Amino acid sequence: MRVGTVTFGQISAFLIVFFLGVPIPSQATVFFADGFEYASQEAFEAVWASSCPGSSLLMGPSTAYAANGIRSLRSVQNGGANSCFVDRSYTQTQTVFYRWNLRLAPEYDLETVCVPTGSCAGGNGSKQMYAKALGAGYGVFWHLEPNTHLIRLNVTHGGYSVICSSGPGMPVGPQPNEECLYRPNMASVPIVPGNTYCVEAELVRGTPGVADGVARIWINGTLTMEYTNVAFARSTEGSSGFNTVTHYSQAGYGTRYIDDLVIGNTRIGCGATPSSGDTVAPNAPSGLLVR
Repeated sequence: MRVGTVTFGQISAFLIVFFLGVPIPSQATVFFADGFEYASQEAFEAVWASSCPGSSLLMGPSTAYAANGIRSLRSVQNGGANSCFVDRSYTQTQTVFYRWNLRLAPEYDLETVCVPTGSCAGGNGSKQMYAKALGAGYGVFWHLEPNTHLIRLNVTHGGYSVICSSGPGMPVGPQPNEECLYRPNMASVPIVPGNTYCVEAELVRGTPGVADGVARIWINGTLTMEYTNVAFARSTEGSSGFNTVTHYSQAGYGTRYIDDLVIGNTRIGCGATPSSGDTVAPNAPSGLLVR
């Protein structure tokens, strides 16, 4: 077989046609990754804004447990008698993915009713994590239910009525100044004290004023919750997106740990923790022979 000479122009033309016909993956961004390897309470609170500054007994880094490294973030729940939360901002986004490792101490109690004077918004159980849009009046949080020990999603609304998604086993509305509760509908993975779980979550904001947002939860890689008709935001909120994570210590009784929290705009997956700002580059072309 005779092989002819390929000119630079022919190579250029081939590459243009090749890349027009081959989809190139978009870049995936990790907004931040935190293994909570802070050497002190002060170092932790220099990164996370706290509602209870200096109260390491309520929430702070600990060497008692770690999924990786030597530390995790420890919080103590006492039925709402004391409450603490920490905030950290990230790049505003319409689609956000969270990943964290969760462990409840073996003696953790989800069933006992909160103390009468306690602050236990959302009932008993244990708040996990918020995704908020500060300044836009909406946010959601993951909540560990009592009795079932399943992680559900609470969609809160900033003082306006919303029709919760309807259908068998789904929330109903309208519920002004309340929240729509989205429970596992794909599989059940109860959280058992003493075990460690990888929790992943996806939120897609959707159209303002329309119930077309998306909410998913995976536990140890198993999809436990999937709703594609969630009303996250009112019609007046424009293009505002999720931009703040809040971690709560509130309801429940016992010690809880989280580790390896990662927030980005594509699914992170369990296992290794990427560094902040990681991107997934397009695949390089292969099988091209130039003579």
